[in-house]
Amino acid sequence: DATYPPWVPCSGVVPNDVFRVHRDYYKGTPYDLTQGLIAGPWGTPNRYLLADKNPLGAAFERPISIYRTVFSYVAQARGFLPDEVGATLWYGPHTAHGTLYTPIAVGVTDVPPALGNFALDKLDRSGFFWAFVAIQSLAEARFAWISSEVEAMQELLEKGSMEVQAAADRAYLKSKDIKDVKKAYFDNAAYLNARIWAFFDQLVMRYADGFIRGDKPSTSPGILGYPKAWLAGVGYTEELPPEETGLTAPPTPLIAQMPEPDYVKAQLSVVADQREAPQLQGARVDAGAANSPATGSSLPALLCGIVIGAAATALVAAAYVRKQVSMRPDHLYAFWEPAVEA
Repeated sequence: DATYPPWVPCSGVVPNDVFRVHRDYYKGTPYDLTQGLIAGPWGTPNRYLLADKNPLGAAFERPISIYRTVFSYVAQARGFLPDEVGATLWYGPHTAHGTLYTPIAVGVTDVPPALGNFALDKLDRSGFFWAFVAIQSLAEARFAWISSEVEAMQELLEKGSMEVQAAADRAYLKSKDIKDVKKAYFDNAAYLNARIWAFFDQLVMRYADGFIRGDKPSTSPGILGYPKAWLAGVGYTEELPPEETGLTAPPTPLIAQMPEPDYVKAQLSVVADQREAPQLQGARVDAGAANSPATGSSLPALLCGIVIGAAATALVAAAYVRKQVSMRPDHLYAFWEPAVEA
């Protein structure tokens, strides 16, 4: 087979488009991993490792977004801005379909604690990683419903991060002080860490013990049951329930549409002023991405290497765009690296 080209010119592509590629598990295709008995009653796309000693060498299909990913990222290069802010790393801890992609400009040489505080042998609420592990572990119990909650939260919070990025760009163009950019991105990471842990707490309350609770504490919980097709498929011989429990959640407001819990509102207001700023108009991006389910015991050194590599990728992309398209802001060049196995 022919080798993939190192870049493909395209127009109108934004970071969210690359996020969606990272998060793909073939939904809606003939290879949809949410279908069939192996997906369980609630359509999980995750396929866990079989026994170490597998005489047949058998394996399940591998999605782009695999459950054991430690991190993925998108390197964004915008040749029409100074390199310090034009090159941005959107970093997502844990599996892509459950993570938030959080920006950090390459001109910021430090890593926000929420991104850098991580160890595989210790659950730490001061960082993102274990929040996303917790959310995806909970989602296994009701994936078809909880995944909708996660997708709504991703849309809400990643939109906010793009507004923060636009505000940081303007601040740097005005002051040329990278400290302004650092504060914007560090505050945003702290905000997101508080918000995503609060989101996990809300998910536990809503979906605990096989029930679903509404948007009001006084609401009686509903019984979830099982889909009829799944019960029949696994050989359930008793009379099936009269009402279908489908894979579509009942009409209760998604958590992302509900007010933040009182106990976390103070933390969530840290960057509220920056989220009100409009984005740069007419901007297009030069983006790159890579996904590595590598293992390790500590993230800071690993993340430092990723930032350096992403920065180099982004700056090369920006330089190429400057040469080839005369700094036109409407082209994207996607630079992909092969996944590294754990």
